[in-house]
Amino acid sequence: MSGHSKWATIKRRKGANDAKRGKLFAKLIRQVEVAARAGGKDLDANPALRTIYQKARDNSVPLDTIERAIKRGVGELDGIIYEQAHYEGYAPGGVAIYIEVLTDNRNRTSSEIRTVFTRNGGTLAEPGAVAWQFERKGVVLVEGDEEEVMTASLEAGAEDLEVDGELWRVTCEPSAYQDLRAALEKANLQIDSADLTMIAQQTVPVESPDLVRQDDNTPRALGAGVIRTPASQSTPQRLLSLRHDIQSLLDEFSPDVVAVERVLFQVNVRTAMGVGQACGIALVEAASSNCEIAEYSPNQVKQTVAGYGNATKDEMSHMVQILLGLSQPIEPADVSDALAIALCHLAFAPNLALNTASCHRNSSLNSKTPTHPSPT
Repeated sequence: MSGHSKWATIKRRKGANDAKRGKLFAKLIRQVEVAARAGGKDLDANPALRTIYQKARDNSVPLDTIERAIKRGVGELDGIIYEQAHYEGYAPGGVAIYIEVLTDNRNRTSSEIRTVFTRNGGTLAEPGAVAWQFERKGVVLVEGDEEEVMTASLEAGAEDLEVDGELWRVTCEPSAYQDLRAALEKANLQIDSADLTMIAQQTVPVESPDLVRQDDNTPRALGAGVIRTPASQSTPQRLLSLRHDIQSLLDEFSPDVVAVERVLFQVNVRTAMGVGQACGIALVEAASSNCEIAEYSPNQVKQTVAGYGNATKDEMSHMVQILLGLSQPIEPADVSDALAIALCHLAFAPNLALNTASCHRNSSLNSKTPTHPSPT
């Protein structure tokens, strides 16, 4: 059972799919604008525009939308000016990361990228630090018989052919990309996706940390962290930063449920207002992402995780570490508190196979110096 009805589940999933589709459309339209601005609107004379034009059509972006984007790119229509930027860094375990973005504000984007790296245990590196480990290639995923794919690909200048799930991954030099795609289409082979992208020259297997997931009745900690906003910013700006960070987390992890702690304040009204503002942002973003929302009192969380309602922070942290099978104590305390909320929800909903995001409301929050804990 999904909790309410089959229609509610279908509605929630459709809303999530529509939101993802809208984001993909927006991304492709921005890429069309940038390509048109850089090389003009003539598809035959602008290979970059021709590539992204075809990609947009493959993803069902309306033709008139693409044409308006091209006109904005060459200045025939007014619009926001986007520019390309790239960032380099290292993820946990020393994994090199190369990021390409389109932005209308380099300073804001740089700050957001740095925050993502820091929050997830990575580091942002200097330009050139990891770029040498990547090379730009044309990549086409195609369905079909191996011999047919190989014959069409090799004649069009393909460099490599390998299995990718139920598809064939064909790679080539960027200069051969259009010829390769045309040859595969001429051979009546079904193309699943095609793009010019950066490919790592060497890959290593890694385990992916995300949030809290329950597999076979055993909870696993996949990731945790705290969102902190600059103390120099005004409260509205800090709440806006919090909103963007929560949006990013929800997009990245797609949790089924967002669990929050219900906290009562009896003395400090200013603290209660700050907590309410921050929590309101989290709840609105969760609802916008079609997540179910569950609320638990501090007593419920302590009873569920530690066995009694007067458990101390150290006792709760120790129990969270044991229940999740972690090798080291959890720091800071807000992270442990958030994981405890996720564990509480899994205990209250044992029949749901789901991912759980939790949000701990820091009792030290106030309207002057709010610290916003993240969904975990």
